[in-house]
Amino acid sequence: MNKNLSSAQEIIKKISTLLADKIEQDNIKGACDRIPFILKYYLRRYHHLDIDIHFGLIEHNSQYARHNWNSYKGQKIDVTIHNQLINEINSDCVILDEIYIAKGDNVIYHDCNHLPTDYLDKIEQARYHEYHLKNIPNRTEEEEYALQGWLEILEVNSSLLRVEKQKMTEIESVQTYINDHLEDEWNDVLQYLKCKNL
Repeated sequence: MNKNLSSAQEIIKKISTLLADKIEQDNIKGACDRIPFILKYYLRRYHHLDIDIHFGLIEHNSQYARHNWNSYKGQKIDVTIHNQLINEINSDCVILDEIYIAKGDNVIYHDCNHLPTDYLDKIEQARYHEYHLKNIPNRTEEEEYALQGWLEILEVNSSLLRVEKQKMTEIESVQTYINDHLEDEWNDVLQYLKCKNL
């Protein structure tokens, strides 16, 4: 193995394990909207290493949830998957394709460019039902509840399209996103890693 590659992997593994441990110990739920950006930025800024961010869905028992994760040279890094907002979707925390925190339930990852057919069908159904339900002037409680469900599906899909259009895999876009939305989280993570001398 190339010495530089091995050294890079060691740094990525060390920082990723610390973040996974913090998420587990502090019971931080749903951090996939923050940590993959912060991990990419931290590694680039302090270690001159570039990792990728992936946007898409995770699937478990035909249930879908929007999710972000990282990779390095094709090896998956997902330090938030073990503590999701939806407990049924918790899965093994993976760092460079190796299980770090075992949760037992494996999920299926779907990159936003390769979404499953049944999910795309749900988007079409959501568009159809949302259009018809919105045009009912005095919706019943049941119709209102159904409308909210279809709107949630469409919101997940539109957020996937939004991050794809913003080219959020590029470091400049990630830096802007952190500065605009994640400054407090960034400072917390930075202080935490600095305490660990990283």
